[in-house]
Amino acid sequence: MKVGEVMLKKIILITGLFLITGCTSISIDTLTIDTAIQNVLSQDKQLYNTYEVGYRLYKPRNFNLLKSDGNNYVYISNGKSYYLYVDILAYYNKVNNQYNLQKDAYYTQEFNYNGKYGFINILEKDDYFYLKIMYNYAIIEMKVKEDEIIESVIYSGVLLSSIKYNDNVITHLVQNNLIGSNEKKFELQGPTEKEETYLDYLEDYDDYDKENEIPDPDVIN
Repeated sequence: MKVGEVMLKKIILITGLFLITGCTSISIDTLTIDTAIQNVLSQDKQLYNTYEVGYRLYKPRNFNLLKSDGNNYVYISNGKSYYLYVDILAYYNKVNNQYNLQKDAYYTQEFNYNGKYGFINILEKDDYFYLKIMYNYAIIEMKVKEDEIIESVIYSGVLLSSIKYNDNVITHLVQNNLIGSNEKKFELQGPTEKEETYLDYLEDYDDYDKENEIPDPDVIN
């Protein structure tokens, strides 16, 4: 990537995070995973542009939907795949997704913002980093390079925190058995504690045309 393109990308992220968080001064070069999570999730922004059965959410405009199945979605953005799963049953029962956070991970942290529990777990394997972020009864997973972690955390946080559930619709769906109790979710297989069970993820869209992406005006303006 050219120097000018790198600087433009940084400016977009800095401006977007400034508007999301209201911070007076911020630099993408000095952001840590901790501060990125805190700055994005601690805010209560009301951005919506996507409506699904039982909830609405904000899909960044540089996210392109690749696949959907029930409450599973795969988005492509800047050459990366974001796997999103919205757990309506967990929200209805107010039960958070269970996940064994690995102590030897590259990064792991639990958090609670606006009364909503969440966690982030990052595993490293063969120069790639596998991110799993759960918040607001939804999970996003992705595979990125080290210099893409902060950007991915920011966009994931914006999307997850934007989800607004419709209690009336969800109650109707559950009480009328319109949601399968054994609903499967897309899952990105990354490194595990047993090396022999590791399944590498095949990127189908490595040649995605990044130059044709349009910056998200709702985030950066």
